[in-house]
Amino acid sequence: MATQLASTTILHGASKQDIAVPVGTTVARVMSMLRIDADPETLCLTHPDGTPVDLDLALGSDLTSGTVLTLTGPAESERVAQQVAVRASSPWFRPTLVLSLFLALVTGIETACLAGPVLGWWPVSDVLRGSAAVACTVALGWSLKWRRMRCTAPGLLVATALIGVCGTALLPTDAGSLPRLALAATAWTALVAALVVWLVDNRSALSSTMASLWGLAGVLTCLFAVTDAPVTAISALVLAVATMTVTVIPTFAFRIPETQLLDLPTVTTSAPTVRTPEVAAPAPITANRVLRSIREGNARGQLLLIACCGTAGICAFPAAGLMRSDQPATGIAGGVMMLSAFLALALAPRVRRDRPGRILPRIAALAIVAATLSAFGLSQPLGSQVMALLMILAAASLSIITTSFAKGTESALLGRAGDITQTLSLILLPPAAAYAAGLFDLVRQIAS
Repeated sequence: MATQLASTTILHGASKQDIAVPVGTTVARVMSMLRIDADPETLCLTHPDGTPVDLDLALGSDLTSGTVLTLTGPAESERVAQQVAVRASSPWFRPTLVLSLFLALVTGIETACLAGPVLGWWPVSDVLRGSAAVACTVALGWSLKWRRMRCTAPGLLVATALIGVCGTALLPTDAGSLPRLALAATAWTALVAALVVWLVDNRSALSSTMASLWGLAGVLTCLFAVTDAPVTAISALVLAVATMTVTVIPTFAFRIPETQLLDLPTVTTSAPTVRTPEVAAPAPITANRVLRSIREGNARGQLLLIACCGTAGICAFPAAGLMRSDQPATGIAGGVMMLSAFLALALAPRVRRDRPGRILPRIAALAIVAATLSAFGLSQPLGSQVMALLMILAAASLSIITTSFAKGTESALLGRAGDITQTLSLILLPPAAAYAAGLFDLVRQIAS
């Protein structure tokens, strides 16, 4: 019988070691194999959250396979312990509850006074619209002083989006194609808010990424507002792009400063000239700079993940209407598009370790399932309550299945099958979305 192995990752400063040992091997034995002296006076072995790790614990039984262990010095251990103590003394639910109630109140006011009149749900006077927009903008701007709002991806995204809704107060309620103009006004107002945060927050990576996303959204919504393109076609293309972006977010999220990549003075072959600035030596790699790069990468990746998964889940509902097209080929292409997007999002969390990366793509995949069922009118004979119950059961089943696979023994065959399925889905998704959206017919008409 083959020996069962348990894996672990040892982080020590800027180095990382991935090892696999037989199940039951103690942590002390692993340290001895790596020739690391884990003396508490010199080094401290902890979990990533600062919790100490007993050297007598066994991998695979006491510690799950894939556990990440961190070796730190006394100073770093003291800093982590202080952070843990601060978090323990200030329970997370208190500020989070206050923040949630505040955002819910602002959302309700904007829905009643701004979004409702723009969408034609009910009439509201211009004075009330303007007053609500000013009050919500001031309240949200004041809330951005709070670090939990300004320096976290969900908080900054929600705050800028709600400020963007305030920009719809400048639109007349009797304008033609008002919902499309409202989307453009929301995106550009949110862009202005993100740029202000970027300037105030010393041009942080999170705020710069937020401004880039809102700028892209502003351009796309303007094109959507000035053209007569069908909503289903635009949604299909956006769904494909958002789904494919989810799979490559880790590549774009983490960035290393150019000054730390290459020692240019040592490889320079030409003599410097008078007008050429002197080539600077690379900045020293310190623990603070490494931690800053990691924090920026995590924040940037989380923001992109939330934006892409949310966009894919929203665009799935209008894009699902392409499956009911009168043209059989378009309907088949729409079905292939929805199936490919679902498989790509459902399989994406396999390679992610962070909690948002494992939860948000699956929520977007469930949204695609709900959109597909709604497109075929299954919600009407079953009822909205039954459909909601079925979606809850589907989400629970998906969570149970994925959790069971995660806790069980990894299978190379299932992993390879998942890789092949995800790759095929990503290959089929762009042409299927393009055909369903009518891009091929458009190119044919232009060429002829």
